[in-house]
Amino acid sequence: MLFTSATFVVFFAIVLLLWHLLPFRFAKFMLLVASLIFYGYWYPPLMVLLLFSGLVDYIAGARIVSDPAHRRSWLAASLATNLGVLFFFKYSAFAVDNLNAVFGLVNVPLHVEWSIILPLGISFYTFQSMSYTIDIYKGTLKPTKSLADFFMYLAFFPQLVAGPIVRAVDFLPQVLKRHPVTYADVEEGVYRITRGFFLKMVIANNIAGSVETIFAHDVSRLDLWAAWMGALFFGIQIFCDFAGYSDIAIGLARLFGFRLLENFSSPYTAGSLQDFWRRWHISLSTWFRDYVYVPLGGNRTGQWRASANLFVVFVISGIWHGANWTFLLWGAMHGLALLMERRLKNFWRSRQRPAMPAALATTLVLIFVVFAWVPFRAPSIAYIPVLAADDLRFASSTDSLFLDGLPWLLLYIGTQTIMFLRERNPGLSRILSPKLEMWVFFALIVLIPSATADFIYFDF
Repeated sequence: MLFTSATFVVFFAIVLLLWHLLPFRFAKFMLLVASLIFYGYWYPPLMVLLLFSGLVDYIAGARIVSDPAHRRSWLAASLATNLGVLFFFKYSAFAVDNLNAVFGLVNVPLHVEWSIILPLGISFYTFQSMSYTIDIYKGTLKPTKSLADFFMYLAFFPQLVAGPIVRAVDFLPQVLKRHPVTYADVEEGVYRITRGFFLKMVIANNIAGSVETIFAHDVSRLDLWAAWMGALFFGIQIFCDFAGYSDIAIGLARLFGFRLLENFSSPYTAGSLQDFWRRWHISLSTWFRDYVYVPLGGNRTGQWRASANLFVVFVISGIWHGANWTFLLWGAMHGLALLMERRLKNFWRSRQRPAMPAALATTLVLIFVVFAWVPFRAPSIAYIPVLAADDLRFASSTDSLFLDGLPWLLLYIGTQTIMFLRERNPGLSRILSPKLEMWVFFALIVLIPSATADFIYFDF
């Protein structure tokens, strides 16, 4: 069920009304059932998978505390179940394809056909479920006694299929009682929902056609300017698509009285790659930091080991996004670039040189991030237009390959600049208020036709 569909609008209106009218204990049960219906609307049998993974983690979390002699075994059972399910559904076909390729190289007549439905949001809810048992094992969370409360945490529909990834320690306390929804909550919730729909429907959906055209183009006939514009357009598309979903999820939750953590904070204005990853997909970045990087030793193991830990985390992060070598390359590029950035900063400080101008630093970070989006978007490792620079050229004509995307690029720059200035200068809020922004976004949503496109992160 897409947020942008009429079916969802009706579904949400009914669920929100019942939530506020029913007694709390019935309202909680209704919201849980509604969340499962929301997830199963696409393909009902996959609800069984979510319930199975969640039940294993609920039992494992309880047994980690009640059976301390076998607490490691219960944690291992939780991790094995979640990672096993994730590998089977998301990576088994990729593994089989690569196995076929290896056997083909050595002329062994073996070819296995394998295809499987990728459950919606599996990468998000498995990570969310794993964090529950890991936090209990670490002693930072007590297991919940209510199975319904646990599944409310796992299946809460606004953020179920594409985040933000929430932590049980943040969410479970919120389901113990109904929190009053104030006028400020309604105002903020409607503003975030409207902004999310604007980012998704007006910018992301409409610029997607230019991205598709450029990345589907014959590399030998693609000029360098168009290739770079394609990468830039995709950078805008994926941000508006994903940040738009997060905005809608945060806004919807706010109308129920729930608070979800921010997932984006103007990432393309970052002055360093480290700063970029503090601003981009914050819930995933902090998840990898807390549950992979720190357990590996983090910065406590010496310079070379810390560097290796960082690189491993970004390679894993890359492959988390999809079963393709292109995602692994994207993660490795960011990992190596962050290591280089650390070394350069240390070298710069050791020479007591003045800091790089902020505008230049932000520009260099943006160039790298846009460049790195190419393997992320490319259909295969063999087709990466910008990286194939020897086959590209600057052409005198820059036709409709990217001209169709320019209006959405300018609209994105304009609206983001206004929001950036307002956030940095509270005095401008009197003129550029969130309420005014909301009405502008709403007008643009109504007036500008939107192409139809699923949320990008549904595929992850």
